[in-house]
Amino acid sequence: MARRRQVPQWSPVECDFLRKNKTLPLTQLSLRLSKSISAVKNMIKQLAEDKKAGKTVPLLGPTKNRRSRIGKREDCGGLFFRSSYESNCYRYFTRYLANIEKVEFEPDTFMFTEWFNRGTLSYLPDFKLTFKDGRVIYVEAKGYLQPEGKTKLRRFKRYYPEQFEGMLGVTGGPKTLASKFMEELGFADVWSIREMKKEYIAAGLSDWEE
Repeated sequence: MARRRQVPQWSPVECDFLRKNKTLPLTQLSLRLSKSISAVKNMIKQLAEDKKAGKTVPLLGPTKNRRSRIGKREDCGGLFFRSSYESNCYRYFTRYLANIEKVEFEPDTFMFTEWFNRGTLSYLPDFKLTFKDGRVIYVEAKGYLQPEGKTKLRRFKRYYPEQFEGMLGVTGGPKTLASKFMEELGFADVWSIREMKKEYIAAGLSDWEE
């Protein structure tokens, strides 16, 4: 029996972001929203049809849902984050760790088109950390990993072994499925966001986002 193709699910915040930024290149929207280019094109078309039919939904203001809080953070240099999970990692790396020279958010995209022409064709690590001693590592910060996310990491390890070396993961805790997957894949280290929060607050820093 053929498997039924799953339709990508869109949250209100994602639709809101797409309405506000639909003029951006499709490749950039795809990476920012973690959706395929075809899914982004279809949603742009759907939003246009809804608008024409008078079914528009008011643009959302900043949402307080910590799992889906999407938008710019002025205290993080105006960077755009999809969640407080990402923004808190940025704060931790830039304000708590003393041995970090530079923190970059999603600066490099690694393509798999040399080996594949369909499916998962790219991987965009969440962070790139440059240490004061010259070392450079990539960071994947996820509370939960979808099957596509696991495929991206497996391919990243296989086709970009030098960049995968030293890889740091940030998860909800050591007992989470995401943490176990990263450890089994061979991440150099996996940190707990809960422990990071404790260390951050214990250091007298009070701007952790709830």
